[in-house]
Amino acid sequence: MKEAMNIPYTPTQTLNQSSTLRRKIHGYLVPTGAISTDYFAFQVFDTLQGCSSYLRSILATSSVLQVSTEPSTVVAYRWAFNHGVGMLVSLFLNSHVEFFSKDIRQSRVLADVLNDAALSVEMALPYVPVAWVAPLMLVATTMKCMCGFISGATRAAITAHFARDGNEADVAVKEGNQENLVTAAGLVMGGLFVRSVGSERSVIGAFAVLTYLHVVWNLAAVRQLRLRTLSFQRYHIAVALYFNNIRPTRSLVNKCEMFFYRRPKGAGGNGKVEDFWEGMEKNSDSDYYVSRDRLFFKRGARSAMAGDAVD
Repeated sequence: MKEAMNIPYTPTQTLNQSSTLRRKIHGYLVPTGAISTDYFAFQVFDTLQGCSSYLRSILATSSVLQVSTEPSTVVAYRWAFNHGVGMLVSLFLNSHVEFFSKDIRQSRVLADVLNDAALSVEMALPYVPVAWVAPLMLVATTMKCMCGFISGATRAAITAHFARDGNEADVAVKEGNQENLVTAAGLVMGGLFVRSVGSERSVIGAFAVLTYLHVVWNLAAVRQLRLRTLSFQRYHIAVALYFNNIRPTRSLVNKCEMFFYRRPKGAGGNGKVEDFWEGMEKNSDSDYYVSRDRLFFKRGARSAMAGDAVD
């Protein structure tokens, strides 16, 4: 009987195997086709803020379990009631879905602020009177449901922004794969994290640090977006730059956008045309007025913008 030949691996075979593994990972995580140039920078900070949220959720869950002394049936009914109320509140947000899909940066920050507030409320449960526990849990659950609704609306808009070659579905799938990978890594990190955080003071300190990092990373993530669409604020910025003889490029308009702003008086009204013009003459100091997706000029003002004003 012939002996089997032992053929050792060559360096070329090892390189081919590692190259195949990299291609598989790349195909699992990176969208195929053309994507926007801000995709990878956004994903880095988005992954970091997702990890911080996962670790804080572990700490908040442990705090909730500390105050859970009721029978399991009561806890189950309360959980169902809280989520039901939260979903009903989210239904009322449908009337603002246009804002969430256009003011992407502000909506994304709002969603994460709601999530941070909800987790902070859960962390505070062991330190409040027993009578306050149930109402606060309802508030926390409602804020989480609102966060989920707003995040979903902004995620769809961000996915459409990243896609360049009709590959929205693939971008969305790869986004889900990345979240699954972050969750799997979070399971390992979470176990080590809980063991390393022992005392009560350490838990509170770790939660505060993670919350701060979450805010910083979330703001950094949305600042990476170079949006091509015009929201109310970006439209207003583009027009203002134009009237100041500055070419409102896409990068400049996005750089000037603020996270918190107040619309001019009369903005977005649905009243009569006469009321609109009267309010515009009284309340606006500029030669133009922006309402949703329309641009109005005062009588005698310059009435045209360059067609390539926004690239």
